[in-house]
Amino acid sequence: MEHICNECIYYDKHNKKTSSKIMFYCNNIGTYKEPDDGKKCIHYSGYSNEGSHKSQNCFITTIVVDMCGFNDKESRLLNTLRWFRGNILQNSENGQEYLKLYDVIGPQIAENLALEDDKELAFKLYSEGIMPVAQNIEEENYVDATTMYKTLVYRLAEKYNISTNINDYEYDINVKSDEKGHGKARVYKRTVN
Repeated sequence: MEHICNECIYYDKHNKKTSSKIMFYCNNIGTYKEPDDGKKCIHYSGYSNEGSHKSQNCFITTIVVDMCGFNDKESRLLNTLRWFRGNILQNSENGQEYLKLYDVIGPQIAENLALEDDKELAFKLYSEGIMPVAQNIEEENYVDATTMYKTLVYRLAEKYNISTNINDYEYDINVKSDEKGHGKARVYKRTVN
């Protein structure tokens, strides 16, 4: 099996050129590194190819919609949630703090959902969790929508044993407010000495 950096969950699209080399940012080690070009990297962790899910760099909602077989680009629900992130959460201090945490745990939860590949769970999350959030957004009940989505995320984090303590992670403080909540921020676990 090949281990290609840009197919790794720790790969970050940000790269830089040094001399004649292109270096890629690895979220796991928190620094730039040369691509491994198919050689096994001790940090490499890929997503399961068994399902058809586009799990890399996904939000929880995106992976759930994909698992249910709905079209991501045409999904009114996802567009509503994206609007909420960009217009409400990214424009408030509390919202930005939540999005910072979501950048840390969202991709981990999405990966676990994809690996579990449980369609029944996906439909339940969609109908009982995500749809009510979108309905609250459309009705401009932003506080209720935020609370409901946070509850959903925290329950999934608990299910998959993912820490929700932001202090357990390093978070790139240079991430702009309009980039928060995309699940792609440079984040890695703190090492304990």
